[in-house]
Amino acid sequence: MSNSSTGITANLPFAEYLAIDAMNTSTLKKVGQSPQHAQHALLTPSEPSAAFVIGDAFHGLVLEPDRFAEEYAEAPDRPKRTKADKEAWEDWTEAHPNTTALKPADWDAIHKMQISVLFHETAAEILAGEGSNELTMVWEDAETGALCKGRADRFTTFDGVSVIADLKSTIDASPDGWARSSARFGYHQQAAWYLDGANALAPMDRRFLFICCEKTAPYGVTVQELDADAIAAGEKLNRIYLRRWLRCVEKQIFNGYPDGVLKFGLPGWTRNEIDKLEE
Repeated sequence: MSNSSTGITANLPFAEYLAIDAMNTSTLKKVGQSPQHAQHALLTPSEPSAAFVIGDAFHGLVLEPDRFAEEYAEAPDRPKRTKADKEAWEDWTEAHPNTTALKPADWDAIHKMQISVLFHETAAEILAGEGSNELTMVWEDAETGALCKGRADRFTTFDGVSVIADLKSTIDASPDGWARSSARFGYHQQAAWYLDGANALAPMDRRFLFICCEKTAPYGVTVQELDADAIAAGEKLNRIYLRRWLRCVEKQIFNGYPDGVLKFGLPGWTRNEIDKLEE
């Protein structure tokens, strides 16, 4: 992995971003599971899931149309059963080298998602206003001296304030649904991490906005923002996990789950369901 000087860089190829030897929010969230899991993920990257491919294709279509055109194409709408089918697929593959095939249904869905985002007044204003997409940030953490990185979907302004916008595909873009997803996937940590990084490089008042688009019809869209308490919680977790990771790196001991017998109870939602039952 290569080192990088601190700063904000536009149009850095994603492979080069990945090669920067610095802490990022994905690894940091893994540390929350355990340093052992974070270390394993760094040493043995997993293959992209189907959901990741759809999300990346949608992301590229909206924010990086040139990359989308190079990396994705609609696959033939036919199985690979007969000799003619297989020959058609071979012809398609030969005509689309180094291209990810999207099923026609997925191809149709991400284009409808793009239309929904661009027809949403607030989302369209954030995406169409003056700004830049896919900006790589590399900064030095003031407390620990650790090199950190992040790749922001978009820097722009909205309502006269500097904004980092993040485009997300999701199952449920409603306020309640997105709140659950945000908590589950640690998006409060991501928002806090990117805001801290941007402010380390260019201090100013900023907001972090999520543009959320559902992956199935009717492809509902919302623009949502974590409140101050959620951002503060994300900052606290990031600080705890960064310190924990640096201690592990220093000792070269990456702890897993705790030893011993671990007690557990029922989650709150289960108890609520039990309380609702009639005797």
